[in-house]
Order: sequence, then structure tokens, then C-alpha cells
Amino acid sequence: MIDSGSVDFFGPNWESGFAQRLRVLLGETLIWFRNPGTMSPSSIVGWFRKHNGHLGLAENKLETLSGYQVAFVAENSREYMSEKLLDALFAGCIPVYVGPPVANFGIPEDLVVEVEPTLEDVKAGINKALSVDRDVWFSRLETYLSANETKDFWSAEYVLKKLVENLDSWLEERRT
Repeated sequence: MIDSGSVDFFGPNWESGFAQRLRVLLGETLIWFRNPGTMSPSSIVGWFRKHNGHLGLAENKLETLSGYQVAFVAENSREYMSEKLLDALFAGCIPVYVGPPVANFGIPEDLVVEVEPTLEDVKAGINKALSVDRDVWFSRLETYLSANETKDFWSAEYVLKKLVENLDSWLEERRT
């Protein structure tokens, strides 16, 4: 188990009351009934526990993250990547990451500690991230972020083009 006193949490609803947590748990349970195996019954025990490391909402996400060496980044799905990983990188945190492979998005694997969504893997990932030579890591990060290929890949034009292609593909599948 990770000592909750050694981990800081930011975000809404960590301190929500019993009724709100019960309502969310019921919703999650309905999802579980539709897709068994996504939640273990043992996880319900921790649902109502108080989390000592909760520090509320971060007023400025990048500024808050920049105060940490390591950030645990978990995507909501293994099918897409949101801004969370890039936020950690921009803030100078070594990400311990659960999500789709970073190589799929042109991000060098040596900038991210990719882990499975298990407590053991996350703990091992945090330890690995803490042992990284930060000067070498920052040099690699700077090289990646300043590369023209990176700027092109993450440009608004490229992202919009990919979005339209995916939308066209999705619409075509619906027509057939």
C-alpha cells in the first residue's frame, strides 16, 4: 500500500460527503454491471475513506505540478490521451503514466515511466521515476519539446486534421 500521507491529491470531490460518494458509487456499480471486471468489490472499502493528502483544487495546474519531481498521471481510458501527460511534462515532472502507449503519440518512452494500473506497478514506477537522473531527463525533455517534429505533431492544424479524419471514418462506419 502507498502511504496516503506521502502522496498529495488535487481535484474535486475527494472530501465529498457520504451521500455524494454513495451516489457516485451507485453510478459506478451500474457501469460495472454492464462491464464486469472493471471494478473489484474490494475497492468499495476505500470508497468512503478519508484521504489525508487531499489539498483541494489547484488554482494553477502547471504551477502546482512544478513543485513536484514526479506526477502520477492516469488517463480515464486506454483509448486516448488527454492533456494530463503533457501538463506533467510541461511542469517538469517525471510522469508515472497509465494510459495508451506514449510512442503512439510520438513521445519518447524515456521521458515517461509507463505502468499498468495496479498498486504494485504504480509504486515501482514512482520509485523508478525518483531514481532518474533529472539533469539527463531535463535535457531529453528540452530536446523533445524544442523539436520541429514535436511542434508540428501537436499543432492545432494537425490535431484538427486528425479529428476530422476520425470523424469522417466514424460517420462512414455508421453509414454501412
